[in-house]
Amino acid sequence: MKIVFLHPPLYPVNIDFFNILGEQVDLSLFVFGEYSLNHPQWNINNFKNKLTSSKLKIFKMYQRKLPFFIKDVVQEGPDIIISIAFWPPTLYISLIKKILNIKVVMYLEATPVTEKDCNFAVNIYRKFLVKLVDGLIGNSLDAVEYLKSLLPSNRWSDIYLSLHTINIKFWREKYLELDNKESLRQKFGIPINKIVLLVVGNLTQKKNQISLLNMLPHLADNIILMIVGDGYLDATLKKLAKELGIENRVFFAGRKEGMELMEIYKLSDIFIFPSLYDQFGYVVLEALASGLPVICSKYSGARCLIKDWN
Repeated sequence: MKIVFLHPPLYPVNIDFFNILGEQVDLSLFVFGEYSLNHPQWNINNFKNKLTSSKLKIFKMYQRKLPFFIKDVVQEGPDIIISIAFWPPTLYISLIKKILNIKVVMYLEATPVTEKDCNFAVNIYRKFLVKLVDGLIGNSLDAVEYLKSLLPSNRWSDIYLSLHTINIKFWREKYLELDNKESLRQKFGIPINKIVLLVVGNLTQKKNQISLLNMLPHLADNIILMIVGDGYLDATLKKLAKELGIENRVFFAGRKEGMELMEIYKLSDIFIFPSLYDQFGYVVLEALASGLPVICSKYSGARCLIKDWN
C-alpha cells in the first residue's frame, strides 16, 4: 500500500511514528515548512537523517496556500493520502480525489474548546470539507467529539480515534539511567526537602502559568514551582512572582529538551498542565511516562489519558 502524508513542520516526537509507519507501508512524507512556529530550533535539517523509512519532500511555508504540490503527489501514485486538519492541502486534494482514484483521510487535533471561537464562515467551510474526505482520525476523545459536531450521525462510523503517544519503552530506558532524585536536585539547586510542582510549556497566555503563580501563595511553604519553557511572557511571569513575594519559591529553568528535560521530570513530585485550551499536550505523556501524578486542564485533549485518583 502506498501512503502519502501531508504534514506541517515536524516535531521530534513525529520521527518515530513515521519510521514505524514506513516499515509497514510504502510511505512518502510531504512537509510544508522547515520548522514549527514556536520551535525554530526543530529544523527539518535536524530530522532528515533520522527519517529512515520515508521519502521526504519539503515545501517552503510561504508556498503552503498554493496547490503547487499536487503534481508531486500524483507522481507518487498513492492509494491513500493522510492530511492534517482543515488546511488548504486537505481541501485541494479532496476536490480532485475522484479524478486521482485515491482515498483521503483527515487527521485532526482540534477540540470543541480550541475551536469555540470559530466564526460562521469557518464552520461552514469545515463542515463542507469533512464531507469530502473518506475518513477522519481524531487524536483524542475531545477531537472525536468535535468531528461528530461537524458530521451527520450516519457518517460517525467514518471517525476513528488514534491517541497521541511517545516511545514509552525508549523513555523508560533512558529515565532509569538517570541519577536519583537527590542527586538531580543538587545539580539543579533544588532543595531536597521541598515538594516540586512542575509545569512545562511555552511561556504564553494559552499555557496559563500565571494561574499557578497566583495559586502558589495559598499553598504550604514547602511547595515550590518549577517553570520550564521560554516565550513572550517570561519577564511578566518573573515580575509577577516578585510582586507576590514568591520569587524564592519559583524556579524559572528556561527551555529544556532531551535528557536535561527528563532529569527535571525525575526531580519533580507533581506535574501540572494548566492550559486554557490545548489540542493535546505531549508533556502530559512525558510526565506520565516518568511516573509523576498529573493534574491536567479539562480543556486539554490529553485529559482523556487522566483518571481521577480516588
